[in-house]
Amino acid sequence: MWERPGRSLNCKMAPLELIARTFATEHCMPIRESNGGFSGQQGLLSLTYFGRNPHLLIKKTFPARSEMKESTVFVSDRKQSLKMRVLYGCLQDYIAVLDHSNNIFCHYVQDALLHYLGEDIEPEKLISEEVAMTDYVSVALLLDYIYPANYID
Repeated sequence: MWERPGRSLNCKMAPLELIARTFATEHCMPIRESNGGFSGQQGLLSLTYFGRNPHLLIKKTFPARSEMKESTVFVSDRKQSLKMRVLYGCLQDYIAVLDHSNNIFCHYVQDALLHYLGEDIEPEKLISEEVAMTDYVSVALLLDYIYPANYID
């Protein structure tokens, strides 16, 4: 298990912090520590973890327009929720990668996104969905599917 830098061995990190640090490591993100958490960026992905009121924010920039976010995932430990925003033009890609999962939570998120397909929404509009978290392992799996570590920008 990871230990917080500068902390004693008796101080274990929160599950959401472990997910964030593992994600950063798997995506080769250099971590910048701060008083309230840490952040990292690699290629199109950026991650911010806030430790005081534990929550995690992951953003992916749209490759064709650097000022536009393709997707954002916000996980709140306190609210036990996951909020996801995805460009409508990229929605089918996010739904398709979840087909390969056998995790119930991943399929729950997929079903929540599926109802937007076929709607008359402009491709550059963000759709937003919030779901209740089931467990931390499922959140980590979801992040692995939608932001695979072996993806090359």
